[in-house]
Amino acid sequence: MVRMLSTDLISRLKSRAASPDTRTDTPSRAPETSYLGGAFTIIRGTLGFALPEELKQLYREVANGGFGPSGGLASLERVAERYRYLLANPPGEGGQEWPGHLLPINLSEPGSDCYDRVSGRILYWDEESLADGPGDDVWERSFRIQADSLSAWLEGWLSSPPMGGKLSREMEAIALEGLRRSLAYWRAMTPEQRAEMGLPEEGWEEELFGHLGVDLEGL
Repeated sequence: MVRMLSTDLISRLKSRAASPDTRTDTPSRAPETSYLGGAFTIIRGTLGFALPEELKQLYREVANGGFGPSGGLASLERVAERYRYLLANPPGEGGQEWPGHLLPINLSEPGSDCYDRVSGRILYWDEESLADGPGDDVWERSFRIQADSLSAWLEGWLSSPPMGGKLSREMEAIALEGLRRSLAYWRAMTPEQRAEMGLPEEGWEEELFGHLGVDLEGL
């Protein structure tokens, strides 16, 4: 069965990928998206197999990496490079070899979100967990299912608020708390003490903090 992403999903991904503030979950260092060029030819020659159609569709119709969960999808060139490295250098503490059906598409160091070419699932490989020992049980536990399909994985990301907005709200809350403390400090003074600082008896709050554009009445 050939898996394909819906036109609506592609459209929403393109919209979110268009802005540096929303294209990944780390907007302050979100990578630039890039054009494919000859990437499909390169990756097929490097990997020895063609990409699944839904992955090709994602990279072709949205961008060659630089968008998506965590730090964003890697470029196809980087995917191929990482895949070949893992095959050549068995990463398990006990020498366990990298599963050839898993493509590391999202490099959220340490570890990777991987596309399972057999099932179409997205698995997360937790590289740090390998420190628990060289056994096969540790190696197997280092892989966990993130989503039953590429589509579900991407839908989950799209349904969550952009981290840029979340960070902005958190920074705003921190700034307001700092302003409350400053106001409390100045309000605890007598008018005479504030006058010694060159502040008027009336309107001193606006003179100190009016430039911030914040309603000081509720603070």
